[in-house]
Parts: sequence; structure tokens; C-alpha cells
Amino acid sequence: MRLPFKFLLCILILQPSTTYPKVYFVAPDGISTLSSNINLPGSLSYATTHAIAGDTVWVKAGNYGSLNISISNANTSYIGYTNVPGDIVSNAIPDSLNLFLQNTYDTIFPTLDGVDRATAGIGIDFVSTSRNNIVIKNFQIRNYRLGISIVGSNNLIENIIAYNFGDVNVFYSGTAISTYGNNNVIRNAFVLNGAAEGINAKGDSNLITHCKVYCNDTLSKHGDTDYYIYISANTGTNQAKYNVIEHCYIERISRYLPHLGHGGHGLCLTLSYNHAPCASGIGYCYDESQKLLTVEKNTIRNCTTKNIFESVMLRGDKVQNNLIEDIVSLSYGSLNVQNSSRYNTFNRCHIKNTYYYKDPKYSSIYRAPGIDLRASYYGDSTAQNIPDPEVNSYPWEIQYAASYNTFSNCIFENVASGVLFDSYAEHYYPNYHTLAGKPIDRVNRKRIVGNNFINCTFIAQESDTVSMLPVNRPSFMLAMRGSSNNSFINCIINGFYNFEGRYSALNTQQYVADIHGIIPTMNSYQNCLFHNNAFDNQIPYTDTLATTLSPPILPGSNNVVSGYFDHCWVANPMFTDYNNKDFHLLPTSPCLNMGKTVDLIDDFEGNQRPCGKKYDIGAYEFQGDCSTTAVIDDSSIQNLRLHIYPNPTGGVVHIDINNEIIQNIKVYDIQGVLINETSKSQFNISNYLSGTYIILVQTNEGLYRGKFIKH
Repeated sequence: MRLPFKFLLCILILQPSTTYPKVYFVAPDGISTLSSNINLPGSLSYATTHAIAGDTVWVKAGNYGSLNISISNANTSYIGYTNVPGDIVSNAIPDSLNLFLQNTYDTIFPTLDGVDRATAGIGIDFVSTSRNNIVIKNFQIRNYRLGISIVGSNNLIENIIAYNFGDVNVFYSGTAISTYGNNNVIRNAFVLNGAAEGINAKGDSNLITHCKVYCNDTLSKHGDTDYYIYISANTGTNQAKYNVIEHCYIERISRYLPHLGHGGHGLCLTLSYNHAPCASGIGYCYDESQKLLTVEKNTIRNCTTKNIFESVMLRGDKVQNNLIEDIVSLSYGSLNVQNSSRYNTFNRCHIKNTYYYKDPKYSSIYRAPGIDLRASYYGDSTAQNIPDPEVNSYPWEIQYAASYNTFSNCIFENVASGVLFDSYAEHYYPNYHTLAGKPIDRVNRKRIVGNNFINCTFIAQESDTVSMLPVNRPSFMLAMRGSSNNSFINCIINGFYNFEGRYSALNTQQYVADIHGIIPTMNSYQNCLFHNNAFDNQIPYTDTLATTLSPPILPGSNNVVSGYFDHCWVANPMFTDYNNKDFHLLPTSPCLNMGKTVDLIDDFEGNQRPCGKKYDIGAYEFQGDCSTTAVIDDSSIQNLRLHIYPNPTGGVVHIDINNEIIQNIKVYDIQGVLINETSKSQFNISNYLSGTYIILVQTNEGLYRGKFIKH
């Protein structure tokens, strides 16, 4: 039967139209159109405003000039290529600053060059309102005020070279990559000279991975990078949770360049305090809503820093319950916990070579500690409306400074001091306050309490301490603030001149005493070994309270002032090779089986702890005296029996053990707390907190040990 023409036309009209994702090509000399012909490319600026959801834009290498790109539509991808789409892989990004300086990448990557880093604005911007599911990949961006600005969620920024951002004549200007939202990924970025910041992420569940951030900017005193990589919350996001910084490297290139005066904040978890103009129109005032900000349950892991003043910095009243593990500081940097940051865990960190000589322009010496615990300024000189810094302390840490944090399995090697209880220059009140310029007592206010140092190894700086000025000699502790109930458990303390000293190498002893006061500490030492310290003959062995001297010590003293000592002694720890910095324990070490039982299940290298009758002392557990039950460690690359997948995951974990019969599975958190016990080969971890977990799998053939990560 033949259908009428009008009927057929009606059917065609009623058929739903389908818009398929398109692939477009752009080039530096492209025209203002969307082109699917690689030989007749369009322009980048036209594509970013006209591509729609699902579209992919391939961007050919070359210089696109000082464009300010605004991406208008979500679910779009912009991917650079050199000659053929897909020909740029991750190893095209320079893996060191030297490699970057020796090569040009303009012919490999599509390049945006703002020319004037003070005025060029934003290189790539996700326009005003949120944009989600956008991919920016394989780009080189330079000389803007801000390189890439992301507002939105589920975006991917990958394979990026970004350098020279911000006005170096302004105090705080210039960021390479900035994200504001959730579930964003920044992967494999090379960043150089963000005058204010390298990479930041504000929000939840963001990932910054395999990134490198450098600074060698010498244009002015404001050219130094301030924050290298950081996670933060501000009054827009209110919180930052479940974020991860991993496999990153940051470096401040030289400690001796004349303008690199700022030491830099390295791997950071912090609140972003926002001042608003005061109602009077004069100055800036704090905003009470900032008390609501939280930064918690984030992870920083497997990262390295060099020449960074604060290798890791945690700052803020509710910066809590975060995990920092497997961090290496090659020189200068400390583990820094500020304000009243609490309940954070540092595990398997290695802090080296913190004794710092500043550049010849300043001719100063900085005695950096392995761990720096601080309070903030009581008053903030930029906030004009703080009624009383004693009550309305900024940023509102009322009772304690940095407290209740745990440092486990850490090595502090060649450090000028072990732990600093720091005032953070709080005697500088705002000049309008009645206490401005007056020494204040810090014994009982905002004390540093409840921190635990477990199975750590402290090795003092190596120098001729006899010829040094007394205030420059290495101190196990530097006490500028009242502290109590901090515990050192199963620690090795080696080579320090002072047991407890005072800070500031440049000031006279009397000045330090006047400003900081005489602040005795009252901490506990349990199952600790002391060796080659100037104060070893004063260490009590067991159940003893060290006497408080009268008069109290002055800066530079090597007297043991106070504290509780239980099962502590003086002996050679018998390291495997001290001269070559191998702090493993020999089979004859007095540290073996002499530790107190603690909630640790592995050591500095991730090996089984305890391994023998009792815990060992120090960061390493001797592995030659394990129980007769074989423990097979999945961290060995040769061990292919135990498979944990997917890893990382947020859902179901599967265990494959090569057809062996699973009898029991135990899951522990990083602190050694048993989380789950099952005999099933798969189990759901969706209700677990983000972080690293240890798993012990007992089969009919042995006991296997592995790890998985909940993201």
C-alpha cells in the first residue's frame, strides 16, 4: 500500500532529532568556526564558546598569543597535540627544572602567553558560574595573573606546563592552577613561579597527583612563591574534606639567591581567612562566619620537598583528623602544625638537614626544628575590630595551640632541634592593644599539650658544637610556650647539646628570656634511648620526675629541666651504619624488644611491627626476629600472590589469593585500630573514612599483609 506523501512528511517531522558528540580541530591560525576537518582548523577562542556537551576539541601545538579563554559549556574536552591527535603522552612534561630550562616546549604544546604576568588576567577560565566535567589536557600556559581557574566539579586538568604568574611588585598575586569545587583532578602539572601560589584546591574529594612545583623567581622580594600546593576551605566552601595530595615534588631552588627571602609553605592544609572591609570604611575586619570552616580527613602522601621552610603546614582551628605519610624533606623544611590544629597523624616522615643559613644578603642563621608546634598571633595586625586578642583570638583557638597530634615512625636527621614549642611571634600585638610590645606569660595560656611522638628517631645536626655560640647549639627541644602531657614513646634521641633551649639564634640570651619568658616543659619519656647528648648523665632511668632547677635555665643551657621518665636509658643504639645515615638496627642493638606496646603495625619502611617478643625502639623495627608464622608482605613487587583490587576504591574491595583458602581477613586503620574482620573475599568499604588501611589475610598456607586506599 502506498502511503500519501503528506503522511510520510508528517512521520519525518515527528521523528526526534539526535545531536551526537562532535570532534573539532583548532590551530593558532584557525578561523572563527567549528571545524571537523583537521586540515581546515577553527580558532580556539571560537571553539571554547561554541562547543557543546560531549564535544572534543583537539588543539594543535603553537603559540596562541595572549588569549583569555573562557569555557562556556560543561562536558567539553580541550586536548593539545603536536602533529597527530593523541601524540602527547605524560612523559612529555619535564620531570625536573633543569630539563625544562634546557628545552623549549612551544612546538610541542599549544601555548597561551599572556606576556605581562601582572595584567594579563586569566589564561583559561571556567566562566563565572560552575562548569563541570571539563577536560584541559596538554597545554603550556605562561605570563598571566592566573593560569587556570576552575569553578566546578569533576574536571580534569592534566599534562600542564605553567610558569610565571602574578605581579611580583605586589605582596600577594599570582597562581598557576586554582580549583574551586569537588572531585576535580590535577594530574602531572609542572609549575614554576606562581608569585603567590602554585596549585590550590578548595572543596571536597579533589586529587592533586604527580605534580611538580618550583620557584626560582628573583625579580623582587614579592616574587617568591608563598604557598606551593595547598588544600583549603574558605567562607564559600566552608569545608575541605577527603582531598588527596600525592606523588608531588616541590622545590625552592636556592637558599642563596638574593630575593628568595620567603621560605615558603610547602604541602598545606589550611583555612583561608578572609578579611572584609570594616563598616567604618577604614581597614579590614574579621568575619565571624569563618569560625565554621573545617579542613579534615584529607591525605598528603608520598611527596618530597626541598629548601621549603615548612615542608608540611597544617594551620587552623578545625584542621583536624588529617593523615600525612611518607613525606621526605631533603633540606630546611619542618613538619609544621599551627594554631589549634589537632588530632592529625604524621607517619613515616623523613626530615633532613634543617640547619639553615640564609643568603648572604641577610647573613642570618635559622635553626629549623624537625617538628614545629605553634600558636598563632593572638591579634592580627590586618584585622581592626578584634575586641580583645585574649578572648577573640585570631583565628579563634581559645584553649590550646597545636595539640593532640601524633608523629609515628618518623626520622629527623641532622636537625637543629627536635621539637619546637613555638610562640609564633605572638608578643607582637596590634599596636592599638594595651599589651602591644610587652612581654607576656605563656606558661598557662594556649599551651601545647597531648602530642605523641611514637617510635621516632631524632638525630641532631652534625657540627662542632663546642665552637658554636651557645644559642646556636642543637637543642632537643626549644621551649617558647608552656607545654605539658606531650609523650615521647619508644624514641631514639641522639647527638643534641641542649636538652631544652630557647629560640632565636640572632638575639642575645637576655632578650630571648625577656620576650619569651622562662617556660619549663612537663612532658613524659617512656622507653626512650638517649645517646651522645651533652645531657645524658642527667637522664633518669625509671619512674622519676626530673627536678626543676632554681633559678630556671637560661637560653643555651644543657640541663634537663623537668619531665617524667619511665624506662629510659643511655646507650649506643648500634645503628647499621651511622656515618652513611643508615639508622636500621643491628641484631645486637639494645633497642630490640625494649619498646612499649603501642598501636603501630608497621615501621618506617612499612615492615611488620612488632617483629619479635616486643616492640623495638626507633623508626625501624629489626626484621630478623619475627615470629615463626610467616608474614608475606604485598609491598614487595615480586610477591604476586595477594591481589587487592580495585585499589584505590570507594566501594567494594576484592581479595584474590591464588586459589588459597581464606580463613580470616582483618582490616586495620593506619593507627592500628581493628576496623573489620571477615572471612569473605570481598567486602564494602563505602562507610570507611578516606585513607590508607592495612589488611592481614590468613589462608591455609600463610599470613599475607597488604594495603589498600579508600578515596
